[in-house]
Amino acid sequence: MIERDVGDGLAPNPATVAAQRCDPAQGVDLWSAPENVPRLWAHVHLVLLTFALGLASVALVACRPGSVLGNVSLNPNVITPNADGDTDLTRLEFRLLRNASVGFQLVDVTGETFVFRPPRSLGASEVPYAVYFGGVVEGYQRPDDPDLDYAVLKRMLPDGDYTWVLTADAGLDRVETATGTLTIVGADTTLPGIRGFTASPDTFSPNQDGISDRVTINLVLEKDVAELRVYLKGQDGLEHPIPEDERLYEPNAAGWHTYDYDGGIDAGSEPPPDGVYGLYAEALDAMGQHTMVTSSLELVNAGLPRAYIVNGEVEYSATTLVLSDTLCFTLTVENDSDTHIRTTGPWPGTTYRSDQNFNSVGWSEESGVFR
Repeated sequence: MIERDVGDGLAPNPATVAAQRCDPAQGVDLWSAPENVPRLWAHVHLVLLTFALGLASVALVACRPGSVLGNVSLNPNVITPNADGDTDLTRLEFRLLRNASVGFQLVDVTGETFVFRPPRSLGASEVPYAVYFGGVVEGYQRPDDPDLDYAVLKRMLPDGDYTWVLTADAGLDRVETATGTLTIVGADTTLPGIRGFTASPDTFSPNQDGISDRVTINLVLEKDVAELRVYLKGQDGLEHPIPEDERLYEPNAAGWHTYDYDGGIDAGSEPPPDGVYGLYAEALDAMGQHTMVTSSLELVNAGLPRAYIVNGEVEYSATTLVLSDTLCFTLTVENDSDTHIRTTGPWPGTTYRSDQNFNSVGWSEESGVFR
C-alpha cells in the first residue's frame, strides 16, 4: 500500500495505480485508476473526445500535486535464496514521479529493521526503476553469533516473514511509503568467514636484494565463495591486488589459501612506495554475503633495481699482454633506481689469476647480489 500526504490525512491508493502526465500548463501529474478504485481527487476533469466517425469516449482523469511513487510492486513475495537458481530473487519495481531520496528496508516480526538500500537520490523517470533482492542486507550481528575474526559487510536474512518498506522523500514534507510482505524460506545463511589471516614478515623490502624481498600471506575460507580478493590499500585509497598462486590451491574453494607477494618486481613492475599499508582480504559468496578482514603491512626500501655501466665504457690498462703481465680494467656502474643495490666481494682492486673466479677466492653466489 502507498501512503500519500494529502493535507488532512493519509489517503490509501493501490500501488498499481497508473500515472500519466497532464497538460504542461497545469504543472502537475495526471493520474488514472480502474473503476473499482476509490477516488480522492483534488480536481476531476471530464474530457470528451469526438472522432470523425462520430464515436465518442469519456475518461475520468485527475491531478495529484503531491504524488511521488507509482506502480510499486514486488514479485514474487516468497523466495528461497540459496543460489540453486530457483526463486533466489525477487524483483522490486516502481515509478518515481518526482526527484526524491529513495530507500528500501525490511522489518522482521520483532520490529528489527534491516537496510537493503540506504536512501539515495534518484531522478523522476517515466521508465520504472527496478532492483533485484536476494535476501542480503547491510551487515548485522545476531545475538547467538560467536566472536568473529572478520567484519560482516553484507549478510543474509534468516528464514521468516518480513515487511518491506520503500520510502521516497521528495523534500518539503512530501514523503511516501509503499509496504508489502516478503517470506524467506531455505536461505543460505552460512557466512563466507575468513580465519587465520596472517602476513609474515609484517615488514618487507621488495627490491630484489635477496633480503626480506617477499611476504607470505595465509588465510582459511570457511565455505566456497564466488570471489576472494587480497590487496593492499594506501592512504591515497589506491588498491594493489595480490594474486594467489592457483597452482597450489583451488581458487575460491573452502580451506587454506596462501599468497606469495613480492610487490610485483619479479614481473618487472615498480612496487608500491614505502609506507604502512592496510592489508585486506574480502570474500563474497554466491548470494552476495560479504566479509572482510584487515591487517597491516609495511614496505621499506621498496623499488625495482636498475644498474648499468655508464655509457657502456670499459677502460683497459693495455691492449697487448705478455706472459705473467697483469691486466687492469676500470668501469663505472650507476644505480638508476629509487632503491639501494646490494653488492658483495671480491671488492674492487682484487687480483685474479687466469684460473680463478670469485668462488675460488672465497666468495659464494648470493641471491639478490649485483657483482
